[in-house]
Amino acid sequence: MNLKIFTKRSLLPIWATTTLLIVAIILVLTTTDIYIGAPTTLIILTAIGVIIERGIKKEGQMPQDANKAQFQTLIETLEDGVITYTPDFQVTFVNRSAERILRIKRENVIGVKISPDKKNDPNLGSITQVIFPSLAPVVTQVSDSGWPQVTDMMLENPPIKLRATLNRIADEKGNQTGFIKIIRDKTREEEILDSKREFLDVAAHQLRTPLNAISWAFETLEKEVKDPNLKSITGEGSNLTARALKIINDLLNAARIEGGKFGYKFGQINITKLVRDLTTQAKRVTEESGLRLTFTPPQKDIVLQGDSERISMVLSNLIDNAIKYNTENGSINVYIEEAQGQPFIKITVQDTGIGFSAKELENLFKKFTRGERATRAEPNGSGLGLYIARNIIKNHGGEMTVQSTEGRGTTISFTLPTDPKLIPRRETAYEAE
Repeated sequence: MNLKIFTKRSLLPIWATTTLLIVAIILVLTTTDIYIGAPTTLIILTAIGVIIERGIKKEGQMPQDANKAQFQTLIETLEDGVITYTPDFQVTFVNRSAERILRIKRENVIGVKISPDKKNDPNLGSITQVIFPSLAPVVTQVSDSGWPQVTDMMLENPPIKLRATLNRIADEKGNQTGFIKIIRDKTREEEILDSKREFLDVAAHQLRTPLNAISWAFETLEKEVKDPNLKSITGEGSNLTARALKIINDLLNAARIEGGKFGYKFGQINITKLVRDLTTQAKRVTEESGLRLTFTPPQKDIVLQGDSERISMVLSNLIDNAIKYNTENGSINVYIEEAQGQPFIKITVQDTGIGFSAKELENLFKKFTRGERATRAEPNGSGLGLYIARNIIKNHGGEMTVQSTEGRGTTISFTLPTDPKLIPRRETAYEAE
């Protein structure tokens, strides 16, 4: 290998060589659909930011040297859009992909200071919403905190869905000199996912109708037949049909959550009464199973804003799990607490069941995830119940936590805000961290 490329006599300066290497890596990653994690993204974006900051003048022109054409070609070849701007939101660079994705012309945006009042400008509207994501009709914060900041958004004009990754640009001394934003067009990807969700929705509806009829037939036969063997068979058929219906409903709910179409109807709820009613209904089942269920209410009834049907779904799922995965002569405790000094209440379901290992707890809220002991105890579960429950609580502005010891029981708690201002304004799908 000729090492002269790295010497002072090299045809390419060191910064240009570095540029070629970094951009080549990004080109490979973006054209092969390899997932880039947050740490890698941070390194890549920082490198590009420094390079562009050094190589691009304030008026947005490329470096005036022998490597201008090569540098520009590599940046322009990127499938993702690249936008850089100063701390006062003056656009300094826009690549060709950003022009295509946002349907803008660089001559109309480079050198322009972007402000929220330019949202309705036909030449600047899309880039304004990208720089100020809160102006977009639909926006979801993907990253929790820190840098880079990742945001999903949907624009109306043009009608596109984007993932935007924002990072800071700093000079050699660490002083912030601007920002770089990478935008990826996810419109086609989302259209494919929507088609899959639509198919699942239609299939689930088509399956539910005959399953409901089968369930009704089994229930009727179970009441009518006298032969003990036939009665046992029809009873088992009824139970299996009910399980199949639950799995289908879980799949349908999960698909709607992912598509942001689960739907919530918020209103005033007496949460104390709701929990009391659900635990009273569950006591009939726990008594038959030899379990003890207790409910400890707060000192006074608590009324808050929420979707009573969705919260009932969450609590029913937690109590149902506590019953199914409990031990012989076990117990279930349900109680409500008010958070001291905070506008939240906490509802807890505690059981003495089979529990989860520490490793299983890490993935408990992910789709299609079940504990090994739970799978042995009940092989027909969908693994979607806690994923759905957590999404419902997060869309109410609360959090769900779990503590468990294998073989000794599980405690699952969720919070709900008593201040309606803490309820998210938009429905969002939350994946497990």
